[in-house]
Amino acid sequence: MASGELDDALPDFGDFEDVELPPENSFASFANLDDGKWKCDTCSLRWDDSTIQCKACESYKPGFSEEDVAKIEAEKEARKASTIAMFRSSSDAKPTGFGFGGGASTSGTAFGTGTAGSVVFGFGTGTPAQAGGTGTSGSFGGGFGSGCGSGFGQSASGTGAVTFGFGSQAVTFGTAADSAVASTKMKELDELPDFTTTGNIPVGDVFVHGSGECDQLGLGDAMRERKKPTLLKSLIGKNICEIAVGTMHVLCVSTGGALYSWGCNDDAALGRAPSDGSDGGPSDVEPHPVRMPSGVAVRHVSCGDCHSCALDEKRRVWLWGTYKDSNGYIGIAHKRKQETEVLEKSAEPTLVLEGCLQIASGANHTVALAAPSGHNQVFAWGSNGTGQLGLQDACGFSERTLPCSGSVAGLAPREGGGCEVAGEQVVRIHQADGSVRAATSMTAEQVQQAVVQGATALVLQVAEREVPKPEKQKLLQPQHVPLEVGAGEHVASAVHASAECSFVSFEDGAVFGCGLNGDGQVGLGFVSMAVQQLQAVPAVRRASWIGGGLHSSAALVDGRVFTWGKAEECGIGLGEKDPPVLQPREVQGLPRVRALRCGGHHMLASTEGGDLFVWGCGLTHQLANRPRDLSTPTDADEEPTDELRPYQVSSKQLQKRFVIVADGGAQHSVELAWGGEYSTLSQDGAAPVGASVPAVVSSDPASEPPMKRRATEKEVADGMQASSDDAAAFGTSPEYVKPTAFGFAGGASTSGTVFGTGTAGSVVVGFGTGTPTQSIDDNLLLPQENSFASFANLDDGKWKCDTCSLHWDDSTIQCKACESYKPGFSEEDVAKIEAEKEARKASTIAMFRSSSDAKPTGFGFGGGASTSGTAFGTGTAGSVIFGFGTGTPAQAGGTGTSGSFGGGFGSGFGSGFGQSAGSTGAVTFGFGSQAVTFGTAADPAVASTNIKELDELPDFTTTGKIPVGDVFVHGSGECDQLGLGDDFVMRERKKPTLLKSLIGTSICEIAVGAMHVLCLSTGGAVYSWGCNDDGALGRAPSDGSDGGPSDVEPHPVRMPSGVAVRHVSCGDCHSCALDEKRRVWLWGTYKDSNGYIGIAHKRKQETEVLEKSAEPTLVLEGCLQIASGANHTVALAAPSGHNQVFAWGSNGTGQLGLQDACGFSERTLPCSGSVAGLAPREGGGCEVAGEQVVRIHQADGSVRAATSMTAEQVQQAVVQGATALVLQVAEREVPKPEKQKLLQPQHVPLEVGAGEHVASAVHASAECSFVAFEDGAVFGCGLNGDGQVGLGFVSMAVQQLQAVPAVRRASWIGGGLHSSAALVDGRVFTWGKAEECGIGLGEKAGHHMLASTEGGDLFVWGCGLTHQLANRPRDVSTPTDADEEPTDELRPYQVSSKQLQKRFVIVADGGAQHSVELAWGGEYSTLSQDGAGTGSPMKTDIAEPPAKRLRALEAAEMDAALAPEVLREVRKGSMQSPLVQLQCCERSAQAFV
Repeated sequence: MASGELDDALPDFGDFEDVELPPENSFASFANLDDGKWKCDTCSLRWDDSTIQCKACESYKPGFSEEDVAKIEAEKEARKASTIAMFRSSSDAKPTGFGFGGGASTSGTAFGTGTAGSVVFGFGTGTPAQAGGTGTSGSFGGGFGSGCGSGFGQSASGTGAVTFGFGSQAVTFGTAADSAVASTKMKELDELPDFTTTGNIPVGDVFVHGSGECDQLGLGDAMRERKKPTLLKSLIGKNICEIAVGTMHVLCVSTGGALYSWGCNDDAALGRAPSDGSDGGPSDVEPHPVRMPSGVAVRHVSCGDCHSCALDEKRRVWLWGTYKDSNGYIGIAHKRKQETEVLEKSAEPTLVLEGCLQIASGANHTVALAAPSGHNQVFAWGSNGTGQLGLQDACGFSERTLPCSGSVAGLAPREGGGCEVAGEQVVRIHQADGSVRAATSMTAEQVQQAVVQGATALVLQVAEREVPKPEKQKLLQPQHVPLEVGAGEHVASAVHASAECSFVSFEDGAVFGCGLNGDGQVGLGFVSMAVQQLQAVPAVRRASWIGGGLHSSAALVDGRVFTWGKAEECGIGLGEKDPPVLQPREVQGLPRVRALRCGGHHMLASTEGGDLFVWGCGLTHQLANRPRDLSTPTDADEEPTDELRPYQVSSKQLQKRFVIVADGGAQHSVELAWGGEYSTLSQDGAAPVGASVPAVVSSDPASEPPMKRRATEKEVADGMQASSDDAAAFGTSPEYVKPTAFGFAGGASTSGTVFGTGTAGSVVVGFGTGTPTQSIDDNLLLPQENSFASFANLDDGKWKCDTCSLHWDDSTIQCKACESYKPGFSEEDVAKIEAEKEARKASTIAMFRSSSDAKPTGFGFGGGASTSGTAFGTGTAGSVIFGFGTGTPAQAGGTGTSGSFGGGFGSGFGSGFGQSAGSTGAVTFGFGSQAVTFGTAADPAVASTNIKELDELPDFTTTGKIPVGDVFVHGSGECDQLGLGDDFVMRERKKPTLLKSLIGTSICEIAVGAMHVLCLSTGGAVYSWGCNDDGALGRAPSDGSDGGPSDVEPHPVRMPSGVAVRHVSCGDCHSCALDEKRRVWLWGTYKDSNGYIGIAHKRKQETEVLEKSAEPTLVLEGCLQIASGANHTVALAAPSGHNQVFAWGSNGTGQLGLQDACGFSERTLPCSGSVAGLAPREGGGCEVAGEQVVRIHQADGSVRAATSMTAEQVQQAVVQGATALVLQVAEREVPKPEKQKLLQPQHVPLEVGAGEHVASAVHASAECSFVAFEDGAVFGCGLNGDGQVGLGFVSMAVQQLQAVPAVRRASWIGGGLHSSAALVDGRVFTWGKAEECGIGLGEKAGHHMLASTEGGDLFVWGCGLTHQLANRPRDVSTPTDADEEPTDELRPYQVSSKQLQKRFVIVADGGAQHSVELAWGGEYSTLSQDGAGTGSPMKTDIAEPPAKRLRALEAAEMDAALAPEVLREVRKGSMQSPLVQLQCCERSAQAFV
């Protein structure tokens, strides 16, 4: 019978179905409609005119007098008595025809007799107090005699239907009228699992079905929907004993204590970094282990929308993910470096509570039962937006009770309906008989009348308040929940949670609840916005499990299921048009249930026989009801539907398996099904003691540097040592089932929560028997003030760098990140080591120098009229050519016919370096430890090169057609520079990872600073993320907790009104933007080795110097191009029709091309025959009048380094014709005001020799500037300690632009702190620090370079310690080295990436520890002003945060390698195709056209 027919049949008999509902209960009002229906004055529901009584609250139709009502009630009672008499024998007559239990009777109230026996309409036997809980009958309906049986309670075996009443009033009970029961065919298994044997734990396989649109099925990327339960093969053999299902993710626990997760990982709920597997990491779409801290063996899990919880065997609670409310992120409390901070989200499991017995999770809150001092207490944390924590704090909804007697002052009509007092709506009335009546739609007159008739109080809805985010975040740590729940002793025995509610069970059987109650989810008999304090749920007692979705709740009581809330989700046959069920009602048609769970909008009941029944929403196949019956799958292709009554799942996969438990998410369901296997608890799946944890956890705050690191190593985290003396003991218990299948002793119970119980048995894990004081360690106390337990220090045999706190193997004597030496080395030791290094370098250079052709620096640039350039070494095989092609120097870097580094190695060798010969053999120069090998055999980068074959290449030639791409990041995000969010596992990415938040924003350009990133859209918008200590992001620093845009994710830079940006550049702490009107905008700050210089900022027509500023300020107009170094900016402008160069910022190393504000300087001392005052210098070398001799100008015009030459050697060179000595003047301290004069654009003089030189482009490396001219010449200045300017010699600073003869017609020049690079006609040339040049020299690199080819590939080389080279695994098709530590690349490595495999890399750029790629996937855009600034108010005040940066290598560090002081070309053969883009770490500079 349909639900509507059943309701119409009930006025004279079936009204007993609603017998538990108080007559005054009501729910939300509906809008007034002129539809011919009448409106109930009590609950505002509307009914057909022929209906005289509201079916929800039982109020009568308006117009009926009290006498009319009394008469109708009397007639109803008479009809009921008459109907009952038909089925009652004279001996068994009951006065009312209905009862709840029959005292000592075994049949309850009996209706009807005869030879077939009595029809039982009772709720179990025993006292009424037992009716809802412990009655032995327990099912609605007893036995219909020997021949009928009950199709309702199924306590008899008959299948016949029984009809009560006659005609239109007839009501039929039994199988014929109950489709759910009619289709029921109980599973017949050969064996049932044994839940009673101690230590014998049934384990099962995991099955999934429903929608996998958010990866939640775990079946891989190709299986996004399953209609029926489908086996998760990847978990076979994992001994899974428990599952927990969140909204869109799943957790599984093994008996070994391992935890597996899969599903949506946007907010780190999986306990690892989000991944599609392309980076070699575990993908979200398949089960993978959660990396718990060292020694943690998990025994129970719970999860919500975006968070996950684990309870380990030491009673500790671990948490990861995040909590949200309707306004977005609240965050997660996380302990780092002895302080608890609030992160937006975190994938790192963090310890939140100790001494815990049980946990349960709602959508965005968690509740826990703990016994810190021998008696049970309840703790809760997370969102309290609807009162679900049982606290008053941080809930925007509240009510107040207004006592009244006789009248109510200030009662007035309310706009929109109902009435109010002082602006607060009257929502309920406490009547004289103690009942509560809804009043949301009552008029002021009706309320006043109720008060006159004896109402004692009105409940008023206080206006909702906006809760500040900091107030919400105070509840992210465990809060003690008060349990003052009335008279008598109430000892909490269990906690439960639905999506937005919490429930607490007590030892006396009572249940109390709080939380969202808009559909009556708390079960109190009325609706309200929020119930903020625990209140009794009288209709539910001794529940073993309580939970629910967003709109409904359910409880499991002695094998019976009770539901309440939104009608269509309750499984009692009501639909969406029916009013909410305000008090718990039993779900009919179910066998005895042993496990109950709820999804977002559906419920799942696992029976004692191993069957599965489901009901509620089924639109995404979460009910597995298509086809309904696999034996006759005629409806297999039909769309799935909802189930208003329990549906028994028909599944071939589950047919021979016992369903231990089934759980649901928003759109999917998961079953754990037993197939005969058992296991025992162990720690096999626990994280190994001493194993690395994906976290940076330090318990030594003194050792933590105050600033963010420039380079990091994957640190060994502090772990928690697991002890083995806390073994679990298991026993038996008469308790039927425990809510969470896990607990630690159970109050006065003799066994606590244990494995297996009762007649059916349930998987219940416990720790010992006896009272709580016996089962809980007295010394295990709850953290004071809800603090988080700290991690212990791990003694891993490594030493810790005093500068940057990184750990290194004991055999390593120098930190690879900041180059500091191992503690214990004296200054003398360090000086000796450095001297030995210098000697080895000089020795290596000498190996390649012949006596006849030796140059002072060991390198030459072209060979004049010679056809072989400068030759090194001789012999029968011919000279080894280390030059740049033949012809004049002007041809060397550009138009020379040879052009490649390395000519031919004589007749028999071939190059292998420049590949100008055909041989593929390797050639070794030098001997022993000094040997250097060149050639393909020693070049894995070449061997592994697999050039990308794309179906289409981007068109860069069509006017107005701009290729746009997606942004990918990898490397370290320790300073927020990856833009992937705040959780720890997103702080490091091994392979290019898509920045999903920028999809669709039409990004056409990127610029990467040391620790921040800018992206530019074709609409002129700029997006930024990363380290924001100094305002480089163009907004106030924020972690998002203040409601502002967080630094750790991309957000727009708020440019001034109408500004459409067309080009960006950035350095260490500043950012620049060039708009379409050729104006330059600047924000951030400039620094040098002594700290802040500042930034010039114009306010109120005056320019002032600020320490830093996040507000974009105008600095230059008429500009054509900009480029940024670490702490300076250069610009090409044409203010009067001819090109000029301007520069500003720090000039500490001469990078502005000016003499001012540079502490370093040199002077030239002419000499002829001898040098007066030449003397040895302390520490090596020689000096004149205290000034060190650094170079010698020789007679042939060449320059020779002299820093390590003795006085005798220098004197000899002068005797041999040297014309001058270059002396290093003592460094001077530059006053800060002098430095600040250069913060505004300065004109750079271009008097660069004879002839006409018209500047055509500007470029910048970290500490250098370069100017390209129309005739192809390149000039440079700046830091030159490693030869970064490319002049063929080293010096502290080159303060005036000087020609770089070996580079001509470069389209791009840049570099990091120690090396430089140029792109010339598709070829890459590098110079500076050897190990960063990509030519195979050196042992370790400090920074890196990135080259994007014309074919769309990406090649990288240099430092790779923080995954900025994406070289682990080297080949994603064979990721055998995926878990190895990343290494430096001394030659170009072709990046292997699934994400970039089908994309064309437009450009790649690098910071200090990370890299960013802009990759084209087929999209184009056009320039517009869609993203132009709006002129909105900006927050420009930058509160001083703790300094985050650590400058491990300052510009003043000049005692670097002398070997790479010359220009080299990276072997073109390493990249196979010409380059279109080249970028170096820390800097980016490209021409704006």
